[in-house]
Amino acid sequence: DSRRIVLLLDEADRFLAADREGNEGEARTGASYGTLLELKRLLDESEKRFKFVLAGLHDVQRTSRDPNTPLAHLGSPLCIGPLLGDGEALEARALIEVPLSTLGYRFEHPDLPTRILSHTNYYPSLIQLFCSHLLDHVANPSKAHFSPKSTPPFVILAEHVEEAYRSQKLRSAIRDRFKWTLDLDPRYKLIALLIASDSAEPPEAPEKRFTAKEIQEGALTYWPQGFDDPSPEAFRTILDEMIGLGLLRKTQEGTYMLRSMNVLSVLGTKKEITDELDATARLEPPKPHEYPHLRRAWRVEKGEDALWRSPLTRTQEARVLQRENRACVIFGASIAEAGVLGEFFQATGATHAVTVQDFPSWSKLDYAIGKALDRREPYAVLVVGAASPWTEQWVEDAHRLLRRRRADDATVRVIFLGSPSDALRWCKLDMAAQQRLASLEVETICLAPWTDGAFRAWFEDCQFGPANDATGRRSVQSVTGGWAALVHRFGLSCRERGKTWSEQLASLDASFMSDEVISLFEVPADLLPRVKALCELQGKSPLIEVAPLLDDPALTIDGLEEAFTWARFMGYATASPDGWSVDPVLCRALRGRK
Repeated sequence: DSRRIVLLLDEADRFLAADREGNEGEARTGASYGTLLELKRLLDESEKRFKFVLAGLHDVQRTSRDPNTPLAHLGSPLCIGPLLGDGEALEARALIEVPLSTLGYRFEHPDLPTRILSHTNYYPSLIQLFCSHLLDHVANPSKAHFSPKSTPPFVILAEHVEEAYRSQKLRSAIRDRFKWTLDLDPRYKLIALLIASDSAEPPEAPEKRFTAKEIQEGALTYWPQGFDDPSPEAFRTILDEMIGLGLLRKTQEGTYMLRSMNVLSVLGTKKEITDELDATARLEPPKPHEYPHLRRAWRVEKGEDALWRSPLTRTQEARVLQRENRACVIFGASIAEAGVLGEFFQATGATHAVTVQDFPSWSKLDYAIGKALDRREPYAVLVVGAASPWTEQWVEDAHRLLRRRRADDATVRVIFLGSPSDALRWCKLDMAAQQRLASLEVETICLAPWTDGAFRAWFEDCQFGPANDATGRRSVQSVTGGWAALVHRFGLSCRERGKTWSEQLASLDASFMSDEVISLFEVPADLLPRVKALCELQGKSPLIEVAPLLDDPALTIDGLEEAFTWARFMGYATASPDGWSVDPVLCRALRGRK
């Protein structure tokens, strides 16, 4: 049969959000998207005579990046944005010249269409909007722009283009469209305003660039309550969404900047940007979007219940398993159950081939990557075990090797697993190595504690604990710190009959063994006294001010800063304008250490 059906769904963001969260229990354990799965079933059973297209904004982007959704297995998503790549700049120019030429208009100089493209950032909708205003301006019967003796053709001059651009009506229309995009998520607005605020002063404005870390620190300083997930990977996801929406662009060095200086002009003057930034920072935080922080029940396939949850959040999992030829690094300790990562990737590899292996040398890994690429599988994941003596050079070489191959030829993802000691080595990399890795966009992820949303979903699915009691959940968070090893220990104890969850929690609290917990955190031996000093001195800022409080001459400011950098990288410490804080469970263990 040659008949075809193509279903086109526009504004699909809410549809995907509803399909994901329509059955909350299924969404948490990884079996959601019932409607999308039915559409995929129709596509498969009809041998692709039925097809569907989903068009939308940020939720469509997020869903397409998540490897655990049906969309991830339907091909590469198309990002509809500025007409810049793959010859699209010529199409953008034609979008200006062809319709005007049809109406009898010509440009005095070939640079004038380029000027229009600069004003509109190469966006098709803005190009059409600008040209519409330009046409209204030059065709205005009350103003004689052309001599009837020499026209047609009508020659558009530079002054016509600039007069049209100075039109308050046009600038307001462009500004409104830009702000509609910013208003999709208040975090987009805050980040754009922060970058604009630091870019608004010449002469450095045109070249002002920011690392993801700088943007993250600025956003958390201005509006900490607006980011329910302050992890680096969550921020990189937001920045990637802003690139897809045309708000930012990423440089070859891996830094971020506004798409163009015209974006800056749309945001307003320095004072207007500052006022808008202050107003945004006073907004009520958005309702937490729990799905990115949830953890899939990854042992359900083995016949076990939903007790065992992934070491990775949904956001982390989506970023790690993105279908791109890339290398990434995951750091974690036993307290976050880093030891089960290899088993986790194998258990969740139903849609892709997974190999978990320790490699004694780079040559062995090089051979394995080449072999995986030559097999030309649609998607393969190669996990380099933590026992491998890998270095940052391995990561860099693997990443370069993968990037030389086209994604449609064979997609191979190489994941390096690292210990806390590996993380310390990573933090000590010299600036040149850090810049090389940043320019390659090598993803680094650290395993993190559970959030309140993850706890609530877990309790509801497992049918025990304070699912609907926020105070009770905070008590569980306090005792376990949200660290997976202690959380699962608590969960296993709750299976015993004759005791309530609160009694089990009290028992876990009473049996707290400092030496055992410290071993789970895997703090490198030479860092232990420095991390303990950070626990005792937390809240005092900056570090240089604590020098008179140190009794041990071996505890230098440089040494404390190195320990804090590592602890922060591992998720064991956080910084704020008022000082710093160290994970309370780690502090308790260090203070009670024998």
